[in-house]
Amino acid sequence: MAANLITSGERDCSVIKSQIMDALCEVDNIEYVAIVDRSFQEIDSVVIGGSIILIAAWVGQPRLIDNLWV
Repeated sequence: MAANLITSGERDCSVIKSQIMDALCEVDNIEYVAIVDRSFQEIDSVVIGGSIILIAAWVGQPRLIDNLWV
């Protein structure tokens, strides 16, 4: 979903994070959703080829993590 947003032209990290949080609304414990540069510094706008979306959430007992290099 985040990749589709970015592909369609969305670059605002706050909009992308909000959409991710909405998509994860049924997850009980979202640890973090972050969009960072390649130095892992938070950014305000996605840069193609230089951004990473990071997510960690607990779903029952397991802690799931995912990342998307944009």
